[in-house]
Amino acid sequence: SQNREQQTKAIQEKIEQKQLLAVERKEQQLQSIVAKSQGKLEKASMNREQQAKAIQEKVEMKHTLAAERKDQHLQSIASKSVGKIEKASESRDLQTKAIQEKVDTKLAEALERKERLMKDVAAKLHNKMEKISSAKNQHIENAKAIQEKLEEKQLLAAERKAERGQAIAKKNQEKM
Repeated sequence: SQNREQQTKAIQEKIEQKQLLAVERKEQQLQSIVAKSQGKLEKASMNREQQAKAIQEKVEMKHTLAAERKDQHLQSIASKSVGKIEKASESRDLQTKAIQEKVDTKLAEALERKERLMKDVAAKLHNKMEKISSAKNQHIENAKAIQEKLEEKQLLAAERKAERGQAIAKKNQEKM
């Protein structure tokens, strides 16, 4: 009975360690992907939304693969312990259920963190794209304003030149 409890605790600790490692790998992968995507965002200005979608698909694929590996690992552990669970008492069944609930809770939390991170990445990409667009529009507006001022100055200069020409012609007529 104590031996079984120790085995259960050992299995639970292994599961928790592997889950923590999986979550850390996922976070490292996300950080790596975010760093790569920010570098690409600065270099490429052509089609930002397609790049964001591609990055998101890549992250989702990696998370799916990680979840599959985790599921396979959990299934492997579960299949090894099925024989022991069938022989165990009702209290052992309750312990196993508690472990599974913790695993499910941690998996759900990891998925929520993934979704939040993906939303943050998408929002940052969107904000950067809006800033680029805004800067471009401001540049165009500034260029138009400068062009309008230049045209206005040229028009005023032409008017002054015509007025001077008329004044000179008038003086020349008066002298004659």
